[in-house]
Amino acid sequence: MYTADALESIDELQLTRGGLMLIALLSGGDYHDGMPGCGLVITHGLARCGFGDRLLLAFESMKRDDLFKYLWQTWADEVSAELCSNSQGFLHVRQPRLAGELPAFLSTLDHKIVEGYICPQTTPSECFDYSGWAWQAPNVTRIAEFCFSHLGWTKVTELLRMFQRNLWEGVIYRMLLSVCQPIINTIENNH
Repeated sequence: MYTADALESIDELQLTRGGLMLIALLSGGDYHDGMPGCGLVITHGLARCGFGDRLLLAFESMKRDDLFKYLWQTWADEVSAELCSNSQGFLHVRQPRLAGELPAFLSTLDHKIVEGYICPQTTPSECFDYSGWAWQAPNVTRIAEFCFSHLGWTKVTELLRMFQRNLWEGVIYRMLLSVCQPIINTIENNH
């Protein structure tokens, strides 16, 4: 299991929440294809330069119109300068071609895309109200039926192998949380 603290404290990674968001924004993800030619190595270098943290701070402290002015002007200029110079040394090589393509990439972004990466609606966070969500163990039978009918896993041995590698740890974790959550809620309500 990876935690945000671990990702930030491992010397080779040093990834903050803002850095992870920047990687998804530039290299592509659920909401946008990313900037062509700007893969994980380059975006990781830019994240280590602090550009994701600055963008996240701007998102949390600015009005949306001001945020996009900042994104398209100040932030874009700073990222372009780093791509051209590699002044902080986190890029393997300078990337002047990408610096020239940054404005065109930024013009493809809108508020919804940027907000989707900064504050995704799929994770429990301050952006998502999960107070009414009930903790419960996953229905393994329904998961198995889905795998048989939609993933083409027709052999029980294949299903068991995949579940062992990818599912059982999460099922056990959720089962433990479903037992512990009422206790945690009681403690939180009493404080």
